[in-house]
Amino acid sequence: MPAAAAPSPLGVELRWMRKVAGMSGKQAAEKTGVSQVAISRWETGARHPDLAAVDSLRSATIEKVGTLLADDTLTGAERRQLVEAFDRLTSEDYRLLLSRLVDEGATEVLSTFVITRTGLVERQQEIHRLEMQAYQIRHFQPLFAPGQLQTLEYARHLMLGYEKDPVKAEAAAEARVERVKVIMKGPRPKYHVVLTESALDVTFKDAPPDLRVGLLKQIAEGARRPHITVQIMPRGRPYGLVPIGSFVIYDIGKDDSVVLADTFAAQVTFRSSRDVRQYDMFWEELVELALDPHESLNWLADAIRESEGN
Repeated sequence: MPAAAAPSPLGVELRWMRKVAGMSGKQAAEKTGVSQVAISRWETGARHPDLAAVDSLRSATIEKVGTLLADDTLTGAERRQLVEAFDRLTSEDYRLLLSRLVDEGATEVLSTFVITRTGLVERQQEIHRLEMQAYQIRHFQPLFAPGQLQTLEYARHLMLGYEKDPVKAEAAAEARVERVKVIMKGPRPKYHVVLTESALDVTFKDAPPDLRVGLLKQIAEGARRPHITVQIMPRGRPYGLVPIGSFVIYDIGKDDSVVLADTFAAQVTFRSSRDVRQYDMFWEELVELALDPHESLNWLADAIRESEGN
């Protein structure tokens, strides 16, 4: 079992604010308009709040501490502790500290070099753990077949593009296929992918001639399952908001989503509500542009017949 995430500096401050005000997780959630689970994840560092949520919790803490200070039964030591906490909470320095911690933790950049150096198998396992936390996964893939629906043969050739050691590439491909099995089995998480026609045209050096048809059949099989939605983006569809590359939105709970975006040189993780909203906008437009699920199944059936020469 993976180790629990270490509390982030911001998580430590959020927990301190809640504790100094004597608030339970449920009370803090009510004050900030999120779930109690979200409060817990913020404090442990598993998830990252945006600045508005942190400001809301700080304001609620200031109000609660002010109320506690009006209690005539406080001991001298209790009053001194609350006065010190109130002064810290209301200072400009503390507000700026929280703002800086929010900015520092909202985005994580992991270079492709670091991913390959630490191990592709380990990265597949990290992504699998994130997938298992989500109740829904929304995926846009314009470059390759989506990892969640790849065949072993396809994954093997793709991994060889990142890892020249065939043994390590094979292990990474097998780790990816373990993720495929979980997604295909369902019913959780739900998986919805929009992929471009050109992504399904990608081939690899020394690939067997039936690589593409095997892949298409696997994707079509997934698309027929009730918890999987596949939409094809045909060539020539006019884009409005255009994402730079592929991205995945992991919906974990109410107001709790994580975006993993791929660029040529790095994978970028976004946790702030502001960034997630931007990718929500991308997603909504892409879903509207792509063929609907029924049309996409027909497209896949035609592509399979064409690949088989029928």
